Amino acid sequence: TYDDENRQRATLKEQIKQMAELNKTMSEDAKNLTKALKGDSKTQGNWGEVILQRILEKSGLRKDEEYFVEQSVTMDDGR
Repeated sequence: TYDDENRQRATLKEQIKQMAELNKTMSEDAKNLTKALKGDSKTQGNWGEVILQRILEKSGLRKDEEYFVEQSVTMDDGR
């Protein structure tokens, strides 16, 4: 029926939107991985932290409760 077709179109539209967002995220991740693999040690470290944080979150752990992100501190003398 007409209502069913409209619901199916709306569902398809939402799925396409989700796929586009996922594609964008994957593209950004691929760019970051490329930078990390090319030897930029700061980027490598940042990438590793992102991946580890995702793994911990997907494991059900909660940030700042069951795991903590290392804080960076700069002293007055720039160190």
